[in-house]
This record gives sequence, structure tokens and C-alpha cells, in this order.
Amino acid sequence: MAGNGQRKPLKGRSAFLACALALVTCGPAAGAAAANAPGDDPLFAVSQQRIGILDLAYNWEPGTTVQFHEVVDGVATPVGTAVTGENRIGVALRAATWRCDRLVRAFTATGTTPDGRTSTSSFDLRTPSCKTRAVVTAPRRVERGSLVRIRIADRWRLGDRPVQLCVSGAGVRRSCREVKLPASQRGVVRRVRARRDGQLRVAIGLAGNRTVQWVASGTAKVRKITTGPVVLATGDSTIQGIDSILADKLGTSVRSEAESFPGTGLTTTGSSNWLQFAPRQVKRFKPTVTVMSIGGNDGHGFGDVACCDGPWVDEYTRRVRTLMRTYRRSGKGRVLWLTLPMPKDPRRQRVTVAVNGAIVAAARGLDRVRVLDLGAFFTPGGTYSDTITRGGRTIRTRAPDGIHLSAAGSELAAAIVADVLTQAGWLE
Repeated sequence: MAGNGQRKPLKGRSAFLACALALVTCGPAAGAAAANAPGDDPLFAVSQQRIGILDLAYNWEPGTTVQFHEVVDGVATPVGTAVTGENRIGVALRAATWRCDRLVRAFTATGTTPDGRTSTSSFDLRTPSCKTRAVVTAPRRVERGSLVRIRIADRWRLGDRPVQLCVSGAGVRRSCREVKLPASQRGVVRRVRARRDGQLRVAIGLAGNRTVQWVASGTAKVRKITTGPVVLATGDSTIQGIDSILADKLGTSVRSEAESFPGTGLTTTGSSNWLQFAPRQVKRFKPTVTVMSIGGNDGHGFGDVACCDGPWVDEYTRRVRTLMRTYRRSGKGRVLWLTLPMPKDPRRQRVTVAVNGAIVAAARGLDRVRVLDLGAFFTPGGTYSDTITRGGRTIRTRAPDGIHLSAAGSELAAAIVADVLTQAGWLE
């Protein structure tokens, strides 16, 4: 799916283990080691790839016992346990769910190896808001006196929150009722009779968010539906967080779509071949603007061509340029491609420099394509930092893994993206 800021569910537990948490490399021919070498620091990740759900994973030595906690107001509450297997990964599936009342989530994972060594890691992220969680569908026109079939569903498929349904107009006395939604895609159906010519107003409310559908009864004119420009935020795990916050910042004047595939890249193999996948996205979403962030998992070789010298950069540039042209939709769309902030690990820094250089080179000479240098904002001069100073205060902008942005960092990045899109006039 990925409509209105939601993500397409992964198919199968194996795909989740291999790609969604980006703790192992996707594909058997990826080139680099799939997990940490003995003695490396543990890796902890939280994935919101599955709609409505937070899955946790910890990567360290085989046989490590892991305790997962969510931290709220300084209090840590257990949410799952796991033991790392031979693939060095321990997972807690469905450890938590998205919430309407708390968007920024913080988790810790404490691992204890068989020989008694312990390590604690933390991870925070910002989950999607409830702005488009509830969906209402109804016919656009009915005959006077007909029963109007109204379907209400929970996109998150959690069934933990009721919605308020209000109907009025077309001879229907205004009434509101609370409707409990099941944890299923089908949702529930309610019926109301449109007794007169006119507009029947169907409104649903959830956590302060309201969605309205109009039904023309009898001789009334069908209201024109305008969705505004379509903004697609896509890429690997580096787009997660930015995508959902961006959707909130842009509001209802645009149709926001999000589709991310953690663990994938332009040099990896496995669940997503982007050169084949991008045309399918374009056909499906027809994006007016595509915001892309990818490259955090790259650095593998192209056959005998190893990263990150000239021939490798040339091939990476070619692939990026192909995607840019695809998302431009033959002049119907625009592309905003984000560079990667410098990672903490020196071994990854060389790859990031090569990837960012290839992105800039790929965009050269392409109209309707812009590169937004997030690296210059979060790691000016190519020097890694966990924090930035803004408005006289210090903000921790990086996740503990030294690769991703923190929830606060994602908030800043989304604000920058929204400003660039608005100032460029790409949302008009």
C-alpha cells in the first residue's frame, strides 16, 4: 500500500529479518560481511516498516540474551526478549504498536553474552501520526431515498481506538456515534438513508483528526475531489522518520505517499532491485515530487569493481541518474534527492563520500532534479557529530548507531525538505 504516509507491508518473516531492520545485508552476493565481526559493538534497530507495528532487533554474538524495553518519562518497561541465533540476530516481533498520543518513541536493548559480558544500546524514532489513520469510503452519488453504504477502516489494523462517526444533510438529522473498528482491513459498514436531494456529509474523527466524505443525493451535484500534488518519500531506512514527519508538515494540501525498504541499496541484491522497482512506483503513485534518500547500505562491489574508486563511482552515478530520470516521469515529475550525513564509523565514511559525490554528479544537467545536501547541515565539513546547535540549544540529531538520524534529527530534516519544496514552488 503506501498511501497517505503509510508503508507497504513486508512479505514474510525472512524478508523482515534480512532487510527490514538493516542489520544484515540483503542478498547472498552482497560482498561485505552480513553481520558484525567478533568483538564489534552490538547493533540495535527499531523498524516501523510494518504498518502500525514496531519490531525490534539486536545484533551481537550468537547466544546473547537480549532484554528490550521502552522508555517513557525515564521509566523502562519490558516489551520483549530474544536470544541471538547463529545469524547473530535476536528479534522481538510486534514489540510495540504505533500510537496516536505518543509519536516519539525510545527503546533500549540490553544484551548479555554466554560468557557474561553485557552491553546496552538505545534507539529513538518518530512514528506516523494518526492524521490519515482512519479512512471512510462512500459512494459519490446516490438516488434520493437510497441507503448509503459507509465503510470505515483502521489503516493501522490495530482495532485499539474507536472513531466518531457523524452524518448530516440530505434530510438526515445530524447525529454522531462512536464506532469501534476491528483490527482488519475490511473495517465496519454503517448505512444511512439519504431522504432528500442535497449533500450528505459523512465525517469521522480520531485523535483530533477529521476526515470528511460528501455524497450527492438526487439532483445535487457531485463535489469535485482534489488531492493536490503527490509527494512520494522513498528510499532505504534513512528516509524513515523523515517521510512521516514530512507528510504532517505538508498537511492536506498534498497527497503524501511513503514507501521505504530498509536494508536495500543500489549495490545490494535481494528484496528490491531499484532499477526495476522505481518504474513500478512511478506507475502506481504518479508522483509530482519524489523525495529520495538511499545509500546507507551501499559500498559493495559491482562485480570485480570494488568501492570506492573512479570506476565504482561512475557506475553508481549511472544508476542514480537512471532513477532520477525515472522519477522525473518524462518531465511530469520533479526529484529532490537527499545526500547522506557523514556516519560515525570511519569505514563507512569513505563509502558515504563516494555515494554523495555520485549523487551530485548524477543530477548535473538534469532539469527538474535537485540535490539537497543534508550532509552539509548535519555534518558540516564532513566531520561527524552527534549534535548540532540551533537557536542557542544543543540538539542530539543522530541515532546511537552513528548512521541514522534521531527523532529530533528527522524532525529537522523534514522541516528542511518541506521548506525547499515550498520555496521551489514544487507543491503548487
